[in-house]
Amino acid sequence: MKKTLLALSLAGICLLLAGCSDNSGKSSGDSSNNSTENSTTAETPAEKAEELLNTINFPEMVQVRGTNLEASLGIKEEELEDHAVYRCGSGAYPDEFGIIVVKDSGNVMKVKSAVKDWIDFQSDSYRDYKPEHMYKLEDSFVSVNGKTVTYAICEDNSKAREILG
Repeated sequence: MKKTLLALSLAGICLLLAGCSDNSGKSSGDSSNNSTENSTTAETPAEKAEELLNTINFPEMVQVRGTNLEASLGIKEEELEDHAVYRCGSGAYPDEFGIIVVKDSGNVMKVKSAVKDWIDFQSDSYRDYKPEHMYKLEDSFVSVNGKTVTYAICEDNSKAREILG
């Protein structure tokens, strides 16, 4: 009973997130203020997110920003240089990914830990709700490269890891 209520609560939160999220970063015409034309290796989070969205089969995804980012991951936007976090808008699937660049390198491990905690929470929620999608969570990853934390929960986590570097 508790797990059913948890799953329903999670679904409600995800619907709320979908309704309140800014989906403007998903359009192919979106360009980031700090995008660099001359560098192919220094992609912005928005560019990497666009590549993931165009390469991997995701359900309907919404961008997570502001209070929604803080509510789920405990991360305040003002602590970040840049970020692109997307998740399944309906909450029906655990699919999600993020590219998070922190301002202060001292916060990298805090963000990594927050993401791992979120993945653990999602695992507990989906275990009974949609067990057929647990492989996505079990194969998920969280990586750190300098001040950037990346993660993915999707049907092709190895391809996501390749794209995110």
